[in-house]
Amino acid sequence: MVISSVRVCAFLERLYALFFVLCTFPLCVPSWAVSAELELTAEERDWIASHRIIRVHNETDWAPFNFAEDGVPQGLSIDFMNSLAERVGLEVEYVTGPSWGEFLEMMKRRELDVMLNIVRTPDREKYLLFTPPYIDNPNTILSRKDTPYTRLEELFGKTVSVPKGFFYEEVLNRDYPQIKVLPLRDTIDTMKAVSFGKADAALGELAVFNHLMARHMMTDVMVTGEVKIGDYELSLLNIATRKDLPILASILTKGVQSVGVEEMRPIQRKWLGEDKAEAVETSDIFPLLLTISIVFLLLVVVVFIRLWRVQGERKAILILLILSLLGLIGSAIFFFNLYVASGTALSEAKLRRLDSLRLVDHLRQTSDDLTRMARTYAVTGEDRFEEYFNRILAIRDGEAPRPLDYDQVYWDHVVATGHKPRADGKPEALESLMKKAGFSGEEFDLLRRAKRRSDHLAMLELRAMNAVKGLYEDEDGAYRRRGAPNLKLAQELLHGQDYHDAKSEIMALIERVSLLVDERTNGEVKALWLTGKELALIATLLGFGGLLVVGLLLLLAAMWVKPAEEGAEKAFSVTGEKGTATVWQLVSASSRKSWPLLLASALVAALIAGTAWRNMVHLTEQELEDLRNSLGSVLDGTAKATREWFVEREQEVRIWAHLP
Repeated sequence: MVISSVRVCAFLERLYALFFVLCTFPLCVPSWAVSAELELTAEERDWIASHRIIRVHNETDWAPFNFAEDGVPQGLSIDFMNSLAERVGLEVEYVTGPSWGEFLEMMKRRELDVMLNIVRTPDREKYLLFTPPYIDNPNTILSRKDTPYTRLEELFGKTVSVPKGFFYEEVLNRDYPQIKVLPLRDTIDTMKAVSFGKADAALGELAVFNHLMARHMMTDVMVTGEVKIGDYELSLLNIATRKDLPILASILTKGVQSVGVEEMRPIQRKWLGEDKAEAVETSDIFPLLLTISIVFLLLVVVVFIRLWRVQGERKAILILLILSLLGLIGSAIFFFNLYVASGTALSEAKLRRLDSLRLVDHLRQTSDDLTRMARTYAVTGEDRFEEYFNRILAIRDGEAPRPLDYDQVYWDHVVATGHKPRADGKPEALESLMKKAGFSGEEFDLLRRAKRRSDHLAMLELRAMNAVKGLYEDEDGAYRRRGAPNLKLAQELLHGQDYHDAKSEIMALIERVSLLVDERTNGEVKALWLTGKELALIATLLGFGGLLVVGLLLLLAAMWVKPAEEGAEKAFSVTGEKGTATVWQLVSASSRKSWPLLLASALVAALIAGTAWRNMVHLTEQELEDLRNSLGSVLDGTAKATREWFVEREQEVRIWAHLP
């Protein structure tokens, strides 16, 4: 069998080109993230047609969110607003110059249509309509380096500077009367007040403080702590319109909701940097890897041509294949590490999903527990049920220690035995747990509405429990007027239509939150699952590519290692099948003379096979663990629902029979 070297080289070149195309093809898989479509009603389109230009506030020095440089509005909020305006078909006229407090007054006087980067507060909701938040910006304390303050409690009796009109002024005056508030024109003035000793600390947003300290070279002050004041929403920045512009508010809300993560990320990177912007998904590196692959391919071609001229075609091809093998091994290891990291992130996302759904279910359970204690107190008049009622509220608000495994059966044991089934942990509000679980601004908005309904429900429950004690409201709304205990009134209040309507509204809002949480967390899990599948496919293709290169190396070793002339002549004399004997002699000779290459190839093949086996085992273990978790969740949920059903039926029977 005689094969010319020219034909062999041509065949190998085509085979290698096809192999490289197959290896680089998976790297150009596009991202699957898309933004939601924007659908406007006929009324909203008519409003846009008749109100083409809207007036939007622009601050002078609140970088990196909203500022002006040489008279040109700039910042994250400005870019975001420009994107929304282009999306919905509006034109923006920015109003620059007034202070924050003056902007708020302009909104009240209807001299301004829209305010950006504004925090939702009860006072502002009286005259503004808010969109969902578009960025989370932690609230922080800025103080001098020689006297750092890390908590608000450390500032009791101290002076704290805040921008005039900012929500800090409202919250501090209402909730922290021990702190002396110093309102100033803007954020930079509050920072200067701290630097010059006119104030002990300043409150502001982390990104703004960092930007202004760098820009104004303020080296004697620093951010010394994060502030936890009021609701979680006080760290979320929204867009607000006047209350007399509900259609504009609806248009901007749809615009905000239509902006996908992929569209928001470049704006965040531009103004906040990589640290604040969301982590880059694995699919974002594929275009980069494609570019690197193309550059590597060109480099390989150049090296191959040069080696061909200097070393000859055989050495050039061998060196090229060895370099390609090393590159494939490195790439396979890199992608396998990404796959492992993706699997870890997927497991964490599933745990977050489970915890989030449990928290929503626990909120519903807490509402049911409050109803149960109030109704039982109205029937029996036992003081312990009023105590249980108040303790449930205190635990939910973080004012009392939270029992361990509180989402499991707890109050059934307490009511039955009078003893706690488990020890107490640290106090932590349910809202704080939801924030840690990553609840979105829209979900918190629904939870806040549910809390308002719950407050109305609590007023009915409070009225009923006081009726049991013979206490009734006076002219001031306080329960100071004494009379005869009225158990019948209490039971009517807790079983009347008004109570059922309020309870139904709360459950409906909680159900909507549950659906939103389920959709959001399921989306996160699905995205990570797709990423893992994508990485597994790429790593597998790279592994097969490595095996292909190993096979080519063995084939070339068999063809190019020349056997001993005596052995070849002996082979021709022994058999009449010249071609078969020649190939066998080539294989035997190559095995003897190139054993280091064979050993290295075997080790590489073993490495790739071991990696593939570990990949398969990892997938199997993960699927089994996911199956166990899913079945466990179903069993726990079924058992819990069954217990609750029996408890509710028992309550109804006891109330009907007037039993304690």
